[in-house]
Amino acid sequence: DAVELPRFRHPTRAAYVFGAERYSLSPQMLSLCEFVVKIPTRFSINVGMAGAIVLYDRLVNLGGYGGRPVTPGGEDVGIPPAHSWGAPKSKPRDY
Repeated sequence: DAVELPRFRHPTRAAYVFGAERYSLSPQMLSLCEFVVKIPTRFSINVGMAGAIVLYDRLVNLGGYGGRPVTPGGEDVGIPPAHSWGAPKSKPRDY
């Protein structure tokens, strides 16, 4: 049975596999999946829209963007602390 997307808790590390509404993923592929998630709708959506909905839901539920490596394949650099007090970090431009 598939979990509905509004009730699904996204894992921090995941690979997502998308397919058509029915019979698109083989039994072999489904056996490799830890979770099967469905988007509850009254209408049909294409796989691109389904991917956008699921990944946006992941972004919202996991709290935003994570740190990115400086170079491709590099290590995670983390999120720098927010500037919250004192003077601005840079001078405003004069136009």
